[in-house]
Amino acid sequence: MLKDGIIKVKVFGKDKNDKRDDRSVVQLENRLTVSIPESMIYTGFKPTVKRYVAKWFEEHKHDLDKSICQVVVSGGRIASITEFSEFEIWFGETQNPIRTLINMLQFGYDVEEEKCYKIKLKSSGQYLLRNPDEDTIFFGDTRIFSRLTKWQLEESGFGWVFDCEGIEIEEVEE
Repeated sequence: MLKDGIIKVKVFGKDKNDKRDDRSVVQLENRLTVSIPESMIYTGFKPTVKRYVAKWFEEHKHDLDKSICQVVVSGGRIASITEFSEFEIWFGETQNPIRTLINMLQFGYDVEEEKCYKIKLKSSGQYLLRNPDEDTIFFGDTRIFSRLTKWQLEESGFGWVFDCEGIEIEEVEE
């Protein structure tokens, strides 16, 4: 009896030896290489998620089924009684958040690129710098600046810079 199923394959691209335009060469898990119709290849499983979803997932992936149940049973409220976390808001507003989390477990995921900022104190001209070796952020007297994401700033206790009049913020290319 034949059953539908999904297998992981490595897609190499168009088959140059096959005259039909709609075929690609794929390598199966057992290293066998075959030419199949492109309509049989589905690459949409690997989701791209925000950093806070990836962080929650990494903290809960070893007991994902139980963690998802806790979120569902609690109505999405898991962190605090007065405020929803970014993850809780995402879970409540996203179509099929459970499917996304399961796909992350099965197929991996990509983290959405975030905007980067250059942060400068208006009064002294100091830039906010990040020392990746010690994972610290600080103001320093230099012309060199760090490209920082909003998430990096908030995680390091510098989220307040977005609301401060004494700070000059410039969006920069990563």
